[in-house]
Amino acid sequence: MFLRKRTILEFCCDEDSEMGMTCGDRQHRLIRLMHSMDMLFGLAEAICYVEETEEPVVVSAIPCTPWAKFQRLNLNNPRVAEETKKRILLQRMQTRRFLRNLYFLGEAVEKKGGKIVFEWPTGVDGWELQEVKDIQARFGMEKVKVDGCTLGVCADGVVTKPIKKPWTIMTNVEELKEDLEGRRCPGNHVHVKCQGKYTKGTGHYPKKMVHLFHQSFERFWLKRDEEEVPGK
Repeated sequence: MFLRKRTILEFCCDEDSEMGMTCGDRQHRLIRLMHSMDMLFGLAEAICYVEETEEPVVVSAIPCTPWAKFQRLNLNNPRVAEETKKRILLQRMQTRRFLRNLYFLGEAVEKKGGKIVFEWPTGVDGWELQEVKDIQARFGMEKVKVDGCTLGVCADGVVTKPIKKPWTIMTNVEELKEDLEGRRCPGNHVHVKCQGKYTKGTGHYPKKMVHLFHQSFERFWLKRDEEEVPGK
């Protein structure tokens, strides 16, 4: 069955996000929402895109760095410069603005029959933010824990150097939850530690994970199309 043109909105992503790189040959489009998503005019722009489509899926790429455990240690370390602490706190404030705008964008998406995906590394402190809990409760999202090594996270792009990177995906896309279930490390290989020069690379989605996301969203849209066919 032909899939009507649907849209993924990648919220707070990089201009070279892998999600967009792998979208060209598919029957849906991707719009990168890169700038000013913590501001009202950025939110207004995003909502305009939502209004132009049907059943959009928002994938949140909000930076998690200000809420990493080492940043908490930095804030509590008297040896860390005050300027550094101030920068961390400002980044945390920006994250909370991102999250509040994601909540409002989610309401617009829901009205169009769409869904939301939110992901962060499992261990970041940001999972305890009330804004994150509010998003989960408001949109009926569930968490699925996965290990990055099962989704193609590796050092230097070498598959024989897997990095575990525990991830938590929070979503109300049932098809994505099904496809992510059981993606935990089987324990039959040695991991490269996610540190030093390898840390930055793990901030981008691996291709295997991106293809899984696209396929899950396509199943979601196809199911919606089939539900609209008389007699189904």
